Amino acid sequence: MSRAAGLDIGTKFAKAVVVERTSRGLALAGFAVEAIPRDAEGAAQFSFLPGLLARAGWRSEPIAAALPAQETAVREITVPFTNPEQLAKVVRFEAENFLPFPIEEAALEYFPLRSSTEGTTVMAFASRKASLEEWLRQLEEAGVAPHRLGVEPMALLEGLSATGNLPETPTLLLDLGGGSAKALWVEYARPVTARILRFGADLPEATPEQRARYSEKLARELRLFLAAAPHASAGTRALLFGGNARPELAGEIGKALEIPAAPFAPGEGNKLKGDLTPEFLRDGMTALGLALPLLQSAQFPVNMRSGEYRYRPKIEHIRAPLIFCLAGWTLLMALGTTGMMWRAADERQQDDALFGKEQSVWQKVEPGKSMPSEMESWLAGETNRLRSGAATTGQNASALVTLRTILGAIPPTIEVTIRSVTILPDQARIEMAAKSHSDASTIVRAVAAQTGLNVSPRNLRYEGGQSVFELEATPKKDAPYGR
Repeated sequence: MSRAAGLDIGTKFAKAVVVERTSRGLALAGFAVEAIPRDAEGAAQFSFLPGLLARAGWRSEPIAAALPAQETAVREITVPFTNPEQLAKVVRFEAENFLPFPIEEAALEYFPLRSSTEGTTVMAFASRKASLEEWLRQLEEAGVAPHRLGVEPMALLEGLSATGNLPETPTLLLDLGGGSAKALWVEYARPVTARILRFGADLPEATPEQRARYSEKLARELRLFLAAAPHASAGTRALLFGGNARPELAGEIGKALEIPAAPFAPGEGNKLKGDLTPEFLRDGMTALGLALPLLQSAQFPVNMRSGEYRYRPKIEHIRAPLIFCLAGWTLLMALGTTGMMWRAADERQQDDALFGKEQSVWQKVEPGKSMPSEMESWLAGETNRLRSGAATTGQNASALVTLRTILGAIPPTIEVTIRSVTILPDQARIEMAAKSHSDASTIVRAVAAQTGLNVSPRNLRYEGGQSVFELEATPKKDAPYGR
């Protein structure tokens, strides 16, 4: 399950959303709102943001914020190309025509709107590099390091789409904040054109004269915007969002634009899972839309934090995960070392037990008995245990099989005494005593013929009237032990 946070910082309020991807789809994990202190400036003004994110359920997941609308310019640009590489070069050149500052000072991103035989139309967003850098500095000093910086009009569109509230019919979306107004024209659930108007008002606290001036100026700018919209048609309506989305203002705008207008009212068929409170549906669309690109769920992704401004985690941002990984690695190494020590000790114990068992069994062999029942029983048991993986490991595993094979190949008519057994890697060495050199020779030939091993007699000598020798057996190349 992956999670991400969106942070919508307005003029008076900041909204935080945490969204997660589950097996059932996207779900709202938390939502919180807090007023921005008016008695502080710069980074100190945003020192409350980590706490706001925590109340929304944030647990150090990636964060996306928005570049302030007052610092963002937006225009549609049509270029005679469709190739992405050509677009990237030409859009920046064409954007210089609408920017109020030199293109060298601009951070610019764009989103393709539509393509035709004549070329491609993109929605370009630009901001001064100095403004973007200052905004990032203030957020990071306040303890928030955003992985992405979106733009508010497209984030609002993403939030409406994720909740199933994006209009299909021609609609003018108006996000009316205290410091700016964002106008976005959509048709068939796709953006067509957008503008950011760099003026706002605090209508709940404004005087009647201030409200009238704001309403008049907003209506005038929106008439110009709609006149330039390429597909304005009958059936157009306006939906109002933000702190100034008030019924009386909607009525004034509708009258001035001669279209139906109303504050946004969410539908009942929301696609997003979770506790979708009326407060979230009214105020959390932009914050939600900012978070979605971090979950690879965005239809209209625009990231102003790209290129030279792309997110680079600092050591303080990854200190906790790094410490956790190092602690886990150290624990695994310690457990692995301890396991290896236990295994080595266990193997030594098995080897010691096996050696002692060999000595006790071999010393009980009586002359004239080639395979005592006790030896037969022990060898059979050890062999079965070896095959099941429950007994001796390492060099003794194959050597025990070799021992059983060799001893089983000794002719029962020959009297032989087993004096000692030596187990080496890929080798078994058995010291035997037979009645004569002839019997010793017969034993060697029989073992070689019946086992398929490389068999060599060594140190053949007479001792106490017996022919004593060492039988050394090793596997032939590419041949397994045993019959």
